[in-house]
Amino acid sequence: MKKMGSVKELMGKIPGLNQMPVDLDNIDADGEVQRIQGIIDSMTPAERKNPHMIDIPRRRRIAAGSGVEPSDVSSLVKQFDAMAALVKQMSQMSMLDKIRAMTGLGRAGAFNPGARLVAPKQGTGKRLSPKEREKLRKEREKEERRKRREQRNQGRDDEGGSPARPR
Repeated sequence: MKKMGSVKELMGKIPGLNQMPVDLDNIDADGEVQRIQGIIDSMTPAERKNPHMIDIPRRRRIAAGSGVEPSDVSSLVKQFDAMAALVKQMSQMSMLDKIRAMTGLGRAGAFNPGARLVAPKQGTGKRLSPKEREKLRKEREKEERRKRREQRNQGRDDEGGSPARPR
């Protein structure tokens, strides 16, 4: 993206958004992109792959590594969730509807690197009981153990060894 030019120049190249650079005059879009890149670079590959695993201690570590506040990391994760929902929604649209939606997003300021998008609410927002939380935790742990076991077995198969050791 850096090789293509500044954010302002990039916005001018996108059809329907060429009027946006006028709105970006008072915003340091390139600096905002660098700040976001610093936050992402401070994440581990697992955190980049699954941002939902970023809890409070991880947010603090990422914030310290990137030189920002933990709230900035939280807002980036929320922004990611909002964009993921938007992309999923747009994947089901026709090309004409996508163009209309992109133009509407541009006018709403969504292409500003520091824009705060709101993720659509999902579920009822009901709090889980301690038993329900414990059940979900056990299911996650069981799934993680299954994945690790599959990875170990895959590694043995790749090495040409037998998948099971004799006891």
